[in-house]
Amino acid sequence: MLQSWAAFSCGFMSESRDGSWRLPCRHVDHRAGSGRTLSGVFSAYQSVPGRRAVLNRLFLAVLRLRKAIVVAQLPLAATYIAVDVPRGGEVGKALFPWSVGITLVAGLLAWQAGLRFRPAALVRRGNPPSFEAPTSPVPVLAFTALLPFVTEQVSTTVDRVAKQIDPWWLDILTSALSVLALTVLVRAVWTGFGVRLRPDGLVDRRPARSLFVPWESFAAITIPPPSSRRAVVTLAYNDPSLVRGAGRKVITAMNVDSRFLARAIQEYVNHPEHRSAIGTPAELQRLNTAAADQPAGPGRGR
Repeated sequence: MLQSWAAFSCGFMSESRDGSWRLPCRHVDHRAGSGRTLSGVFSAYQSVPGRRAVLNRLFLAVLRLRKAIVVAQLPLAATYIAVDVPRGGEVGKALFPWSVGITLVAGLLAWQAGLRFRPAALVRRGNPPSFEAPTSPVPVLAFTALLPFVTEQVSTTVDRVAKQIDPWWLDILTSALSVLALTVLVRAVWTGFGVRLRPDGLVDRRPARSLFVPWESFAAITIPPPSSRRAVVTLAYNDPSLVRGAGRKVITAMNVDSRFLARAIQEYVNHPEHRSAIGTPAELQRLNTAAADQPAGPGRGR
């Protein structure tokens, strides 16, 4: 997995004048033996000046340890509940400033990651053959931001249910919804989220219901303007009946540059002869070059 983190970092190493992040390394491949090492990525980060270098190293560390970060917090939350409930919430009152601080810091970092760190790159997956948006630090940071609040909520619910304080059923409902939100974030940490390009079409992986669009269904793709920071790409369909899933016309671009993603989709809409090669290293290199350089002209988006 180290190579996939290296691939992600290559995407957000440099920022262009239009505000989007460009890919200095054209070929992003996360296979073992691909030649990209984590130490090389750290060396590259050291060349980025100022606060951006600090954020780059921080986000890379979060990506490296994202699963460990989630796992480490769960027993801490369980211990908090086990100690706080018998003491009538006194532990929660004492730790309240720390909980607020963790929530604010992690929430701010998650917001920054979602806003600024969207690489103009896709990574290759071998099974099934596909190109997909890189791993993002947003889910693990959002999980860290929400966990103190949810832990306190569950602790209060256990106490109110044990004492039969009405409306205890409402406490159970709200706690269950909060835990469900955390579960969604944990799933995103483990499996990833966002767009995946396959030989047969596009998949937008979402928490509830993923969207699948066959290449034959696509009409023209709208290329976001250079100044756009929106984390979405708008789609248009020739044949909506072939679309499976929620039927949305907007797909996620929180973990990839929206202009780059729109051009990548447009490339396969306009050139069906390249679809069968999706998932191969040579095709990824060709796609990165084409998606980064192609102009938006008539019939090629706006």
